[in-house]
Amino acid sequence: MKTLILALLGLNLVLGHPQAPVESAKFNDEERKADQFVTRAEAELEKAAQEYTVISWAYATNITDYNEKRSLDYQVKMICDQRSCHDFFEALCP
Repeated sequence: MKTLILALLGLNLVLGHPQAPVESAKFNDEERKADQFVTRAEAELEKAAQEYTVISWAYATNITDYNEKRSLDYQVKMICDQRSCHDFFEALCP
């Protein structure tokens, strides 16, 4: 029984350590570019989601022509944002 407990304790010590965080990983050049792209894209998408939430909430709670136009304009802007499209295709087709 003591052997089993010691074996389980030893296994826990070996398997119980968490992996190193991503920040400590050593990236090659392509992985670094991908990581930077994902970081930048996440920041842009977070900002866009927050902006759209405010605009869509305004329209949902106050249905006016003005708020409808703001909502539609923002959607068109996000679809046609050339910089985002360029980054997207650049990432797919380096």
